[in-house]
Amino acid sequence: MTILRNLAATLLLIPFLALGSFAQDAEPAYPEPLGETVSDFAQALNATEEGRISRMLAEIHDATGVQIVVVTAAGLEGLNGGGMRLEAFGQALFEAWGIGDAEKNDGILILIDVTSREARITLGAGYDRVYDDRAARVLATTVLPDLRAGRLAQGIEAGVLSVRDRLVAPYLTGEPIGPLDGFEQEGAWGIPSEVGVAVVFGLFGL
Repeated sequence: MTILRNLAATLLLIPFLALGSFAQDAEPAYPEPLGETVSDFAQALNATEEGRISRMLAEIHDATGVQIVVVTAAGLEGLNGGGMRLEAFGQALFEAWGIGDAEKNDGILILIDVTSREARITLGAGYDRVYDDRAARVLATTVLPDLRAGRLAQGIEAGVLSVRDRLVAPYLTGEPIGPLDGFEQEGAWGIPSEVGVAVVFGLFGL
């Protein structure tokens, strides 16, 4: 009888073990953020640069209530994002970290992979679709020129200021905007925006 009871208990336990394994496979354990504002997983910023960017982000949050987070990666494999496209990883990390106000869905993630030479901006669901295209233009006109020239910190800083002025400011006031408002026509490249709340931009050279 004891053997039968142990066998029955084992058989009952197997489905729970299988479900636990499936859940683990379905929900990768993404790394915890290295800070409230900047997570330089690529170790691409020196202490002075990181401190300067962190202060900018903290000041924007204090002034607007909007949380902007900057993340650098040296490939996605080390962040449990192996096999994922950057846009999918950015969205998954955004949700895993709960960036922004949970009720307003107003968070913003600036993600740069220095290995694949890709950058993207992921927006919370509180932003209208027109902001997707504006975010792509922020990357094109203010971030990518510095990244192509090998100036990572300067590109991030320029991007943060542009995000503040061209995304956060109109979002807070609720003023009607178009994708090209506030951009020079020659600089507003025709960049396709992703369906949904996230935007992806292509390659930059370092």
